[in-house]
Amino acid sequence: MTPRVSIVLPTHNREALLPRALELCLKQTFRDLEVIVVDDGSTDGTAAVAAQWAARDPRVRVVTQSNAGLPSALNRGFAEAKGEFLTWTSDDNRYHPTAIAAMVENLERNPDSGLVYTDFQMVDAAGRVKQKVTSRSPSDLAGMNVVGACFLYRRSVAMTVGEYNARLPLVEDWDYWLRLALVAPIRHLKEILYDFLDHEESLTNRRQLQVLETEFKMRKLTPHPEARKDLYRKAVARRLATLHWASGNKIKAILFRIQSI
Repeated sequence: MTPRVSIVLPTHNREALLPRALELCLKQTFRDLEVIVVDDGSTDGTAAVAAQWAARDPRVRVVTQSNAGLPSALNRGFAEAKGEFLTWTSDDNRYHPTAIAAMVENLERNPDSGLVYTDFQMVDAAGRVKQKVTSRSPSDLAGMNVVGACFLYRRSVAMTVGEYNARLPLVEDWDYWLRLALVAPIRHLKEILYDFLDHEESLTNRRQLQVLETEFKMRKLTPHPEARKDLYRKAVARRLATLHWASGNKIKAILFRIQSI
């Protein structure tokens, strides 16, 4: 029987985190779902853990590939997905029990919508809430990734949008939402339904540089008129100039500063 919802769960060397992520996917109050674990070339015990869960619950399926990065893992997972509604989650983040049910209900109530996304909260490794995040409006999508980590979209829309862009690691999701918004409206469900693990390394200059440099490239590649506005590319260039200067790479800092003028 075809499930109504497909959750793709990409993972790489996360044998300790994968069980909790799977447990929370399978304990959703919305039961008519499948979870597709994509093992992206793990070298630890991740594959064995995934296989154990698949043997325990027929809603879990496992696919493996050589390590190719997140966009490739997502594309592999969604190629296997059978659901009417699609989503993906990270192995270190957590759905609240009613998350999938609430998003399915929202899309059913709004048949014109292609995607719905929710609010979330930042938590530490112990699960303590650090910050509650109210996502921005869909109208702000051109300037920032408003969708965040908890979302659900229609297979019919995904068939038109196509695959995640493997040339845009770190911002492959934002690029996808921009393309999706050209096909169908997106909606914001103002309810906290997801825990996002706040990694300290996400705040480092190196991480910010990786994200922003890929975003800068995305502005040229994504076929969305708002995303290509010079205003946004110049803002990204200014931030890149500041971060490169702080990191000691003054040549790159000057080059990006020129592009920001």
